[in-house]
Amino acid sequence: MIRLTGEAAEARLAEAWATIHGASSVTQQIVHVLRPPTRHPAWLDEDWCYTDWVARDYEPAEETWKGFAYVASSWPYTRDARRARAALIPNIRVCVLERARWESAPPWLQFIAEVHLPATAVVAGEALYRVWREDCREAGLPDRDYDVNIWGAAGVMLTGYGSSYGDVAWRAFLENGQDGYREERDFALSARDLALERGELIRLPAAVRQVLEAEREAAENA
Repeated sequence: MIRLTGEAAEARLAEAWATIHGASSVTQQIVHVLRPPTRHPAWLDEDWCYTDWVARDYEPAEETWKGFAYVASSWPYTRDARRARAALIPNIRVCVLERARWESAPPWLQFIAEVHLPATAVVAGEALYRVWREDCREAGLPDRDYDVNIWGAAGVMLTGYGSSYGDVAWRAFLENGQDGYREERDFALSARDLALERGELIRLPAAVRQVLEAEREAAENA
């Protein structure tokens, strides 16, 4: 498995999206299985939405959602994911959390799980599910210390992180027939099935979704 970093990883990711957009959407799907966050991400300290959320005693206001949608609309991922959604390619994100830790989750983890990821799902057109790591283990799924993504016609993408969750350290792309492809694809599909069967679909209130969608559309038309 070749781990790509920096510009090489981003160039390969762009190629993968081009493969998705250039193939028939009928049999494609996008599935993200996120490894459980383990530490406070350094990037959060520079994230306006997070600092605003903290300043408001952990209650996001309309300005918080608007600010997030404005920033997220500029991400390359958002544009590609919206294009895939327009082609009717399902996009499911599975957030794996530890039940025992969630009961006393620190603010940064609450923000990621209850603000950042749900808002990203709305702006990018994903379906977000939360599953417990304990349930994954009970179902026989092994732990992963990296994200496993089914990337439509482009195969499987693995994403590893550096010392801070959210800071991508490397990406690896596996195509059908390569070592590890079947194992990682089966893992992602099993996690998806578990999420659909026993996970929780995370949906923000309708009023919040409307704010996010309106801000995204305004940013796209600006």
